[in-house]
Amino acid sequence: MANGWKCPKCGGINPMNRSNCLGCNTSKPSLSNLESANKSENIKVEQGELSSWKCPKCGGINPKNKDKCLGCNTINPIIDKMKQQNGTSRIIQENYRIDTVTPEISSQSPSSGQISPETEKTIQNSCTIVEAKEILGEKNVFGQDEWFKYFQAMGINLGSTQDEIRNAGAIPWSREKIGNSGVNQPLFLFLGVKDINGEPLNINKWNSLLNKGQNPQFYRPPTGTALSNTLTSTNKNFNLQIFTYFKSEFSQVPCELRWYLTTASVLAGSVKRSYDQQVAMLPDGYEVPSAIERVTANFLYYLLNEKYLDGKNDWGRTRDLCDKTAFGSVKGDHVIVGPAWNGNYGGLFLDNDGGRPDNTIGVTASLKLL
Repeated sequence: MANGWKCPKCGGINPMNRSNCLGCNTSKPSLSNLESANKSENIKVEQGELSSWKCPKCGGINPKNKDKCLGCNTINPIIDKMKQQNGTSRIIQENYRIDTVTPEISSQSPSSGQISPETEKTIQNSCTIVEAKEILGEKNVFGQDEWFKYFQAMGINLGSTQDEIRNAGAIPWSREKIGNSGVNQPLFLFLGVKDINGEPLNINKWNSLLNKGQNPQFYRPPTGTALSNTLTSTNKNFNLQIFTYFKSEFSQVPCELRWYLTTASVLAGSVKRSYDQQVAMLPDGYEVPSAIERVTANFLYYLLNEKYLDGKNDWGRTRDLCDKTAFGSVKGDHVIVGPAWNGNYGGLFLDNDGGRPDNTIGVTASLKLL
């Protein structure tokens, strides 16, 4: 019996024990239909051969014997890679992703082409975008498609980052883990990137990208002579404060190219507690997010939902600490992230926790990588 089946919809090759396609979630055909399809198309999956390949440029599915894409003439990226590898390669296709996995060949059967248990485990422990959106909801997943859609709409040139996004790894948690996360509240899954067109995606970069005078953006009091004259001294201090935060050490730390799964709001019952008490509340396998993670989550979530995470009055404490350059803070205070007060003037705000519990400061939780 073959150790894989071909999806009738997208052409992806899947493990025999999968009931749905890894790439498009199409149900596995019946055994008789599967054997008939494999025979009619001469698919030799038992030998690990490739039945098709997905173009990294246009997304078109091409026959395995074509060295160029039928749709856009892009060279098959698999051919050269296969020539450089020993053993048989196999494609796992997921949306904008193509990974070529080289099976570990057993010394007892050097030409078997069987996928190693480790590779099969990796496949089984991942989740497709389609599956994640079914579990979490369309508005709680920001993946490859969303990066291209929303940043193009904002006129932001992703440049070389487009290739990083297309080739990002699979979601590192299983469907079962995402569906039974251990957290009894909504979650937000997003793909983080480390740079935008070669420039590190840190808090400073977010500020320059979204300095458009409208949400999503960092909080700014109104500008202009007439409005500036009406600002209170408190608002002027807030204006000074956030710009000093952009110069702080934590604002220079870039995001990572990886998937993040985080709570969409602070943990229930976590306000009015110290940082150590909040850490003790975290479910097993979770950690307190960094400032860049929480900022990135807020901006991407806003693009999908036109509102920020954590609600109007709650702030999420992060694991990052303020340094001496942060206005109004004491070195060692934790950075907190949240929407500006009830939406006044609009935007996301950075502040410090004052080193003490507060009735508006809770903690959020981020699932650790496996």
